[in-house]
Amino acid sequence: MNNGAAKIIKDVLIGVLAVALIFTMTFTSRVTALDEGLDVDTAVDKVVEAIEQIPAVEKLKRTDREKVEYARSEYNDLQNYYGEVLQSDEISDETSSKLETAYGTLVAAENRIKELQEQYISAIKKEALAVVAKIKKIPARSKLKLKHSTLVNRAKNAYGRLNKAEKNYLTTHYPKTYKKLQKAVSKIAQLKRTVRIAKLHAAKVTKLIRKIPAVKKIKYKHKKRINKAYKAFKKLEKSERKYVPKSKRSKLTKAVKKIKRLDKKVKAFKKSRPSLKLYTSGRLDIKVAWKKVKNAKKYIIYRKTGKKFHKIKVTSKRSFTDKNRFRTSKNVYRVKAITTIGGKKIRSKYSKSKNKVLLKKSVIVKATAYSGGGHCANGMPAAVGRVAVDPRYIPLGTWLYVEGYGLCQACDTGGAVKGWFVDVYFNSNAQCNRWGVKHPRTYILR
Repeated sequence: MNNGAAKIIKDVLIGVLAVALIFTMTFTSRVTALDEGLDVDTAVDKVVEAIEQIPAVEKLKRTDREKVEYARSEYNDLQNYYGEVLQSDEISDETSSKLETAYGTLVAAENRIKELQEQYISAIKKEALAVVAKIKKIPARSKLKLKHSTLVNRAKNAYGRLNKAEKNYLTTHYPKTYKKLQKAVSKIAQLKRTVRIAKLHAAKVTKLIRKIPAVKKIKYKHKKRINKAYKAFKKLEKSERKYVPKSKRSKLTKAVKKIKRLDKKVKAFKKSRPSLKLYTSGRLDIKVAWKKVKNAKKYIIYRKTGKKFHKIKVTSKRSFTDKNRFRTSKNVYRVKAITTIGGKKIRSKYSKSKNKVLLKKSVIVKATAYSGGGHCANGMPAAVGRVAVDPRYIPLGTWLYVEGYGLCQACDTGGAVKGWFVDVYFNSNAQCNRWGVKHPRTYILR
């Protein structure tokens, strides 16, 4: 036997067994029903009773669907168990008529339930499509901005108002649209978090700006405060800066500009340097003079004593006379300008140090004293501080400093005054006698 014939025989046997099984089940069910004592009339009454439980068609609701389905199930069972009997003459006309009427009621109820179900589905679809329309108005996630939050909230709230069936319909039939709504809601929440953080950062910067005084009252000492606020503002993202109030941004800009102007003046003044010159007066005083420094209010004069400079004078003038500087061989000076910019005291650079040498040399001389008035060799009246010298050694007009006598000028000569000899003048003979003859160290100044 070939494989084709074997397969055909196998299919035929399976078909025969299936028919036998169906017949057996039907027969068994019918026997069971008969065993329960149900005759045709009783079975029909049971079906009619189930149909009569269904409300009138005009009062029928979609929730009565289970009653209709139950009645249909009972009717189908009746047809399965007593189908042949119902078609034969064994059933009475009354039972047949009652069953036919009940069946008509069942069909009408089924049609009404179907109609109500269609209306229900239509309503679900309508509500779901209304939400879909709102979702479609939302831009794509990549183009979504915070200004679209109204559209997203409307769609989200509309979806939230749907009942379970409407939500199921939307998610089942429009999964991409529903996913778009979820992404939009997530993106808006993210944008709102970003805005909250941006406002928090902007608030901190705004607080720093508030600590800056009004622009008219800003001084150079506020530089650190202004720079701190400006650096904090620069660290903000461009999207965060807009949350700093416009008035505060304007105030910060003006404050920074003013500080830059003050800073420019400060740097220029710090780089400036007075130009110094030294002069000597008739009594060997040293006059320190300098050119005006722009914006300077005062000047500080320093004199070198030993190895260090010491402040000797603060003046608003452009010159200063340092008296009796004959005591030292070197007279070194320097000057510094000071001013106030934006409430802060600023100092310029030191001028270049200048030295005025007054002392030419010092010698040990023989010194006597004279008095009696008259006039000196140079025509000046004899007076204390005017002495006689040998012009070959000390020219007339030379300033001297004689230890024990003081500052004096060579103005006179004398027949006995030869070589390194100085004859000092006093107003009285008693003073001359007290002086006597001395050998003091004498400084030739100039």
